[in-house]
Order: sequence, then C-alpha cells, then structure tokens
Amino acid sequence: MKKYFYVATGIIILLSSLVFGQDQNKSKFSLEFNPGVSSHLNKIDNSGSDIGVGFEGILHYQIDSDFGVFAGWGWNRFNIEKTFAGTNNPYEETGYIIGAQYKLPLKNSNYNLFFRAAALYNHIEIENSDGQITYNTGHGLGFQAAAGIEIPVGYGWSINPGVKFNLLNRNLDLAGISKEISYNYISLRVGISKNL
Repeated sequence: MKKYFYVATGIIILLSSLVFGQDQNKSKFSLEFNPGVSSHLNKIDNSGSDIGVGFEGILHYQIDSDFGVFAGWGWNRFNIEKTFAGTNNPYEETGYIIGAQYKLPLKNSNYNLFFRAAALYNHIEIENSDGQITYNTGHGLGFQAAAGIEIPVGYGWSINPGVKFNLLNRNLDLAGISKEISYNYISLRVGISKNL
C-alpha cells in the first residue's frame, strides 16, 4: 500500500511542479484534499460495520470554465466487527481515480455546483489485529459519482463540501474458494483545494 501512495504522491508533485509559475487567476490546475466519513450501503460479509473514514488527493485540470478532468489516489477504511477473517479486522480500500467534472455556476454568486463521474482502479485489503495484511483482492475497476458545491475563500483557495458514492466489487480467493466482496458506500467529504 505504501508503494502505491508514494507513486501517486510523486505523480501529483511532478504534474503540479509544471504549473507553479502560472498566474493564480489563470491556472487551469488545482490540487484537492478531501477527507471525510463514510457509511456502507450494504453489510460486508454479513456483518455490521462502524462508520468509515477516508480521503482522496486529486489533481484537477480545468479544460474550460465548465468542464474539467481529474486524477488521484484515495484510501477508505471500515472496522468490521466479525468476518470470515476473524473479529475486528479492518477493511481498507486503496487505489486510483480518474474522471471528469462539470461545474455549474450559481447565479449572483461566485459559487459553483460540481458533478463528478470517475473510474476507480482499487483493491481491498483485510488486516489482522496487529495491522498486518492477511487478505488482498488485487486491483480492479469500480465507479464513483460525486456532487457538491465549490466555495471560493480567496487567494486561489476553495472549500468543496460534497457527497460521493463508491461502488467496488472484488473477488477474494480463499484456498481455492472465491468470495465476492461488495464494497459500496456513500461518503460526506469536505475538500480543500488550491489553484496552482
């Protein structure tokens, strides 16, 4: 997991370094960090789960005033009470995101509504009580949809509260037996973004 985090961070830093010299008001690039809480829409492994936590780091490129694209890396964690793997085994989803964003300006304000659709390339890991990974589904495709409001706060900064939905179904092979994990959840996120 750390290897993927370092690769994603390196890509974001490399891309952002290409645009640091641009005028803040004309920059088409921005970085966003959006932490928040999440709740499953279905039970994982027929067990209830606590409220999850997670975040994403995203690099945006605004093609025009309304339409843009983005890519980044995310992490989300749920503590599961009881599973086939034992008791109190956290489930972690990590991986990559790439998608498109549409902004809709609100009349008589400088606020924008935003709508996002993205492909995920994520995997699910299950840890034991010592924090060691005991099961890993491997990466696979998923989907994300999100909506929220962009609130400029000055100097190229904005706050972006919103809601997102992640859908990821992965198979886990256990001694020749395949088990499907439906890792589908809704999140409340508060993004902080900065024009580069």
